[in-house]
Order: sequence, then structure tokens, then C-alpha cells
Amino acid sequence: MKKVLIADDKYENNYILEQLLQSSGFETKTAENGMDALNLALIEPPDLIISDILMPVMDGFQVLEEMGRDPQLKKIPVWVLSNLGQKDEVERAIGISKRIQRGLNTKA
Repeated sequence: MKKVLIADDKYENNYILEQLLQSSGFETKTAENGMDALNLALIEPPDLIISDILMPVMDGFQVLEEMGRDPQLKKIPVWVLSNLGQKDEVERAIGISKRIQRGLNTKA
């Protein structure tokens, strides 16, 4: 069974993603901050990480930086799920496999 680590400081986001993924046959673990996500990934590396960027203790950018320093963790695909949409913020998230923007873009 494929393992997915979900990292978001909002319980509701973790819960919704966890329910969707589990109902599709994935094993999931959740973390409420970047430090917990990094520790969980080191203990039991997942097949995919879905992470928010703005989290307490260690943000998603820091998680990506730390993962890039670890030979085992840097191989794990990371999807970023975030409200951030500024070009410079997106470019800072180097190493992500996919970026999913939350919210609606109301600018035409």
C-alpha cells in the first residue's frame, strides 16, 4: 500500500485529505507542522508528501530545504498545497513535484 504524509497546521485540511486518500486505498500519516513532518518522513519514508507552506515550528520551505540535504528524503515527491501564489514564493519552493493552489483567483 502506498504511503502519503500530509503536513498542514489546519486539522480540517489534514482530515479531508486523509479521508480522500484512505478511501482510495492509501495509507496516511499526518503532521501539524514541518518539524513533525520531517521527523515522520525520516522514521518511515512515505511515497509522497503533501505539504502546506505556512506552518508553525518549521515551514514548508524549510522542510524542502532539509529534505534536499538527505539522500533518502530528496527522492520523495512533494506536492505543495498552499494559498501562496506570488511568483517569488512559488519559485522558492524548489524541489516540489506539484503545486496545488487553494482558493480562487478573482483577478481576470
